[in-house]
Amino acid sequence: FALTNIFEAPTPLKPVMWLLARSAWMGAQVVKMACIDADLPGGSYLSNCYVKATEGADGCSNDPAECARLWALCEQCVSEARFP
Repeated sequence: FALTNIFEAPTPLKPVMWLLARSAWMGAQVVKMACIDADLPGGSYLSNCYVKATEGADGCSNDPAECARLWALCEQCVSEARFP
């Protein structure tokens, strides 16, 4: 997690948070990488600026049929204005 001003830790926890957390600059590097890396495949899962395989329940996140089913469900929900 990144240490930002979004959350103010209780005083006794501040030293621990400072030791364990990343700076806001370091936390933003993954987002920056996702935005500007042209060689990054779409839909990649990034962690610490590395592409990692996703797992999901029973490996469903890597199944193209499950991805297509989820996409169709999302399109249906948007077309029905359930999630504008």
